Amino acid sequence: MLAKLDPLLPARVRQRAGALQAVTVSLGQDPALPDTQVLIGIASACRDRRLLGFGYRDYGGRGSQRLIEPLRLVNYGRRWYLLGWDRDRADWRTFRVERMQSPLQAGEAIALRLPPRDPAAMVRDAIQHSPLPQQFGLSVRLRGSMADLGPRIPSWCGTLEAEQDGHCRLTMLADTLPWLAAQLLTLGVPFAALQADAAVTAGLRSALADLLTQLPATPE
Repeated sequence: MLAKLDPLLPARVRQRAGALQAVTVSLGQDPALPDTQVLIGIASACRDRRLLGFGYRDYGGRGSQRLIEPLRLVNYGRRWYLLGWDRDRADWRTFRVERMQSPLQAGEAIALRLPPRDPAAMVRDAIQHSPLPQQFGLSVRLRGSMADLGPRIPSWCGTLEAEQDGHCRLTMLADTLPWLAAQLLTLGVPFAALQADAAVTAGLRSALADLLTQLPATPE
């Protein structure tokens, strides 16, 4: 998306958009963007290694002030996340960008702090272990090895694990049942459900049935 807009931007704006591209990791399809100025402000702080202060609302709506050494922006599914070192909590934290409140305050220059492992993997694990009550989960069994399925299954679909008999297990989480159904449709390979709550299964059937009703009838 940013690459398509780049030739149309003035030089000053193009430089700022370049900051966004330089510090962004993608885990899937382009999500709906939050406020562009917020994204660019975060990206600039990541690129320039500047301390970043901002207000933040957690999933329960509780507000707090954060002082973060920003490292990477990651887009996962439909959302953007910031991975950074939280100075007050002395630990790595993941923040949903749409919950970050303006104005962002870029502060002093900081030294590069290396994460213990891949930033994208850290964000993905944080999302999948999130305590959000509205998340829906499903585990499916896929035929194929990690070497075969790894390049074909988008990272944002879930956690892919090898099994011993030429199959893999994919554990998926989504905040809505239609989005979980979309993940299943994205797989493009046959699957068998392993673990699913009855309500989740019924919701998926309903979501897929609703999709079918919106498609035009096949002409005879």
